[in-house]
Formats: sequence, structure tokens, C-alpha cells
Amino acid sequence: MHPKTVLCAGVALALAAGAALADTQSFQVNAQYRGMVKKAFTDIGTGELNDSGSNQSFRLSGRADVDHPRQEGKTYRLALDMAFRMHAGTIEEVANRSHCNPGSEEALNYTEKLVPFVHLVKNLPLEELNGATFTTPRGTFQVGIGHTERNTEATIYENGRMAGKFFLSNAETTPRQLEKFRITTKGGTVLSFVATPNVAAR
Repeated sequence: MHPKTVLCAGVALALAAGAALADTQSFQVNAQYRGMVKKAFTDIGTGELNDSGSNQSFRLSGRADVDHPRQEGKTYRLALDMAFRMHAGTIEEVANRSHCNPGSEEALNYTEKLVPFVHLVKNLPLEELNGATFTTPRGTFQVGIGHTERNTEATIYENGRMAGKFFLSNAETTPRQLEKFRITTKGGTVLSFVATPNVAAR
């Protein structure tokens, strides 16, 4: 996947990751390139997303404006609006009004297949999530749960490869608070999305 496409995909995923039930959460977007020369970029954009509904029927909607860290004047403008219905391990996509600026369509398509897992890792019991397999119209995915002193970590796998990772609070109650989201690209680029106080996305 082209680096620009991966960046756009990651940003939209970050938006999806921020939602709490009937609440809005905002993000600062950072990036790090881990090639022969490592370089970090901080505060390259912001995002905002709302999550509403129940574990069986839920909706995620939001937006973001993110500058490409190495291409001056290039800005990704993303909008997400999707509704889902879940039964057992099957997730049905019942509505999709998402869109983005020209040139980012492939990235948005990539993002949309992972969006429902945002809601699930924040709201389903951890014992139910760990090792579970979910089937959607866009593929089959597995979830792994890990714990550190600071976070509960939820990793989404597709075909054995990490597709996304969520760093959540260790609270016993749900919905869990998302503290950070990270995606690593095939080319070694790491995109980080850090929760911030709720302010409007720029």
C-alpha cells in the first residue's frame, strides 16, 4: 500500500478508535518513520468521533483534518459515518455514508473494514474478546488481549498480521477509555493517535 494511503487509513482508524458510547473523543495525530533514518512528526492533525448504540447495534461517525508529514500542502479530510449490527461473531454493515477527499478512497475503504472493532474492544467483556474471531462483509479478523501495569491492549489481526492496536484504560467497567491507538505499516511507518481533551477537530 502506498505510504500516503496508509497514512490516510491510519487517521480514519484513529477516529474510529476514539468513540465511547454516546460520547465524543478527540485526538492528536503523530507519525514516525522507522527506515534507515528514523524521523518523528508530532501534531500533524486532529480528529473527532462519536460512538452511539449498544453492542448489538451501533453507529460510528466523525471527521479529521491531517497534514501529510512529508508533503507540504497535502491535507487529508476524512469523514466517517457507519452503522453496524452484530450477532454472535458476525458483524453486518447496515449503513455507510463515509467519504473523504479525492485521492483517499482506497485508504477509506481499508479503514472501513476495521471500524466496528473500535466499538467492540471498548465495550465487550475482555474474556469474550480474547481469542475471538469475527466475520464481517470485508474479511475475517482475530482479537488478542494483553495487559500491562498501565494499559489493557487490544490487538486486531487479519491473516496473522497486526491490523490495529488499541491502548485502553485498565478500568473494570465499560466502556473502557481509549488512551492511544497505533498502526504499523508494512514499510515500517508507525502512526500514533493520542487522546486529547475534547476540542473540535480543526
